[in-house]
Amino acid sequence: MSFQLYHADNISNELNGLKITAAGFIQRSAPGPPPDAELLAGQAAFIGAPDNAVKSLVETVKTITKDPALTALYNYLLELNNLASFGDTAGGAMEAAVLFGFLPRVRRRHAEMNVPEEITRNTFNDLVVGLENYAVKNDGAFGVRFYRQWLHHHFNCELFKIGRLQYMLKPYGSYARVFAEDATGEIMITAQNGVRFRGDGLLDLEGKTEEDGGYWLSETSREKNHIVSNCLLVNGRAVRTPVKINLNIWREAFSEGSYGLEMHIPRGAGLTRPDCIGSLREAWRFFHKLFPDKHFETFYCGSWLLDNRMQHILPPGSGIVEFQKLYRLYPLPGSEWPFLDRVFGADPTTITDLKQFAQTADRNTSLRRGVADYWLAGGRLSPAGGIIHHYDLFKMNE
Repeated sequence: MSFQLYHADNISNELNGLKITAAGFIQRSAPGPPPDAELLAGQAAFIGAPDNAVKSLVETVKTITKDPALTALYNYLLELNNLASFGDTAGGAMEAAVLFGFLPRVRRRHAEMNVPEEITRNTFNDLVVGLENYAVKNDGAFGVRFYRQWLHHHFNCELFKIGRLQYMLKPYGSYARVFAEDATGEIMITAQNGVRFRGDGLLDLEGKTEEDGGYWLSETSREKNHIVSNCLLVNGRAVRTPVKINLNIWREAFSEGSYGLEMHIPRGAGLTRPDCIGSLREAWRFFHKLFPDKHFETFYCGSWLLDNRMQHILPPGSGIVEFQKLYRLYPLPGSEWPFLDRVFGADPTTITDLKQFAQTADRNTSLRRGVADYWLAGGRLSPAGGIIHHYDLFKMNE
């Protein structure tokens, strides 16, 4: 990047553009207290924002404070439901000021919940990521436009970063069904009834007709004290095989509607096995202590990082391949968009031909080379899902 990150050049123009809109808020009520530049700068420093970002935040706050209408709008947006409904109209600089202005409330809430300060700091590092994403897309300008898409989870105290990974306690919403044998700790995963699969065990997204022979449907039913199915989910594929699960021995441990820890993989350091297992185990203890009334026993995740074709694209022992080994994988619908975005930093909306893109794509890492070569050979990629039952977790060696 050749430009300076977080410069304040756009702030006055952007906030001046809000003044007509902001004038409507000062007509409703008094402006309210102005944002405290020193307080907000302290919040930014707490979560690790770079010095240039802190300076630009202070400039933003000074500009807001000088104008009663902008101050009134700032206070209106401090009710984050208003920020969510206001949308991108607020602009990047105002949204950043509002989120840093709200951060002290969240920190107090975390303290009341007995969340360790280190977890609070690490959780809100995503706000720093939001600042950087905005700068990259806006020639280095200061701002953030990330609340509705992602940061609302953090500010509503739903998401926590614990070690290397992030987690939310949520009802599960996919088709995989997990069965556990408590006596042995064994796990089996099958599909709910009526899921369409291709011959290779991936999800059928093309709507093949039955006459084509290009798809098959999962069939799952209950017969007395047994679950009868025609498939198992194994290493990212549906395997068409008859299964009869004795419910006197096995129990359904996780299915649609069950609570589980939804995992997310933030940008950052590598995904080493010790770091990930340590994070999972700490999260297990943290969430059971934080939510003692919620029963859950499974982690789940959907990500481009879990496509098992990576096991052929990347060398054995690579971080991504080792990360996949932590999970029981199953196919999900999706496209190459996250690979274009996350692997190459490309805008997927501008790319219509994967092979053409792969011919000129940057190949400076083994991941980029592997994905580009796979596309050149006519291969396709998609996200996948992964499940870790706590029986598996506590058998893992770091």
